[in-house]
Amino acid sequence: MSAARLKQLEDHVSSLKEEKVRTEERLRNLHQRKDEIFEELKKLGVDPKELKVKISALEVEIEAKLTEIGAQIDTEGVCN
Repeated sequence: MSAARLKQLEDHVSSLKEEKVRTEERLRNLHQRKDEIFEELKKLGVDPKELKVKISALEVEIEAKLTEIGAQIDTEGVCN
């Protein structure tokens, strides 16, 4: 193996090690942010494990309210 090829491989390994360190740091930051978000949710009274169920229930509630508002507009008309 030539010295140039060996140097190229060493540089590549070094670059990959640096990328690994950056990726691990990013992963730690994302885990920390996730924990912070879960704490915020708990303070709001929402169990993070039940988040999808809560979102679905809120979507249903919003749709019902929009339907109700639409029906009122149709029967009462718009006042101008």
